[in-house]
Amino acid sequence: MDLPEILNRRSDLSTFLVHLTRSYKGASAKDNLESILRDGCIQARNVYGYLRSRLARKGLDMDSQRTVCFTETPLEFTYLLVEKIENRDVSFAPYGVAIPKRIGRRTGVNLRLRFSPARQRAESPPVTFESPRECRDNHGEHRWAVKNDPSTPPVDASAIQAVTPSDVFSWPGPAEHLTQSSERTGIENNWFALTGRVVDVKVEMDGDLHLALQDATGDKAGIVVCEIPAKQQWCSIRETVFSWTTTRFPFHTSSDRKLKLIEAPIITVTGKAYWDVGNAPKDQSNRRSHLPGYAAWEIHPVMKLDVL
Repeated sequence: MDLPEILNRRSDLSTFLVHLTRSYKGASAKDNLESILRDGCIQARNVYGYLRSRLARKGLDMDSQRTVCFTETPLEFTYLLVEKIENRDVSFAPYGVAIPKRIGRRTGVNLRLRFSPARQRAESPPVTFESPRECRDNHGEHRWAVKNDPSTPPVDASAIQAVTPSDVFSWPGPAEHLTQSSERTGIENNWFALTGRVVDVKVEMDGDLHLALQDATGDKAGIVVCEIPAKQQWCSIRETVFSWTTTRFPFHTSSDRKLKLIEAPIITVTGKAYWDVGNAPKDQSNRRSHLPGYAAWEIHPVMKLDVL
């Protein structure tokens, strides 16, 4: 028995490659399937892989990383892939195309493995924080453009809503279903001035500084995370935040690291709202999955910081 025959007889291996469609930029999954059938082409639109965040940080062209996603799941089990799966980046619909693997190989389909986030973090190099202003080997992907939105606060103060952490904690979740590839939507386009006391600071593997704020007075529940990116535009804010800690530079870390605070100032941060998909529950309620005392809504990125 030769190898092709062995592979054809194995029920755990499909002889087909399956491409499922999904809604994308206003077009439904059905529309996208009809477009594929009409044009005879599946377009490589999205960028995946370890190099994506590195190329983005350096401002380099990412076209070489655009891919088309196929699954080797046996045809009789593909229905499972259109179910709602917790923590999955995208949702698929029951529309798609299947092609025999031999035809795929003949037409230039090349295998590219995509690791789960946990596996990818484990194999990523440690992040080095050279100074408050500079870090290297930091790596982030999900909603990267949103997290690093360079928009500055409006000049008209009436366009910025003043809130406290307990206010944000009482918000409902977003009306729209958001994924790790969603653009800003709904109240994520609105500006807020959040005032509270700093209760926690940590550095993250994407280089961001993570601030946690609670109400400066009273005993209302709710802690809100505010994030400060690791880019030139945020250098002065990062220097201020690091000055509240015992941090010494340079240092290396292979996981998010909590910093020791020597001050707990009351501050006001100004920025846009951001829904933290990765830490929000599946039902999109405004509580972090593993930290129910924290809101899933954030201020991200922080564009202005005032110490009161």
